[in-house]
Amino acid sequence: MKIKIIVFFICFILLLTSYEHKNLNSDKVTNTEKTNIIEEKKTLKVNLLKNDDILNLDLEDYIIGVVACEMPASFNKEALKAMAVAARTYALYKMNGNNIYDLTSTTKDQCYIDVSEMKNKWGKNYEKYYKIIKSAVSETESEYL
Repeated sequence: MKIKIIVFFICFILLLTSYEHKNLNSDKVTNTEKTNIIEEKKTLKVNLLKNDDILNLDLEDYIIGVVACEMPASFNKEALKAMAVAARTYALYKMNGNNIYDLTSTTKDQCYIDVSEMKNKWGKNYEKYYKIIKSAVSETESEYL
């Protein structure tokens, strides 16, 4: 079992290092990346399965909800930033799929919670944790793998 875990992590590291890091705010932007910038500015449609409503959310607001759902807000800021980049990468990947919605709020895609659910989850620590997550997402804005 230990060998399988070690092999998995080695493959994961190789996969991560094989991707070129892209920043949409870079001065050297190709035509393909310009198209990605335009696509990223569109709203991301998220199908919330709890009531079958389709919400149109700004990409960065969606990423805040994903990071808040997927990771404890008390984690190291660099870990939260890594999660934000990973979540944004997955969301952009899925945006060219189904015309009715792009993503679901379940573990089928990425877990997502809205502000009211964050308040319930964090209680009196809501403002503190929201600022931490928003900061991590803002510092990685437009970055994806």
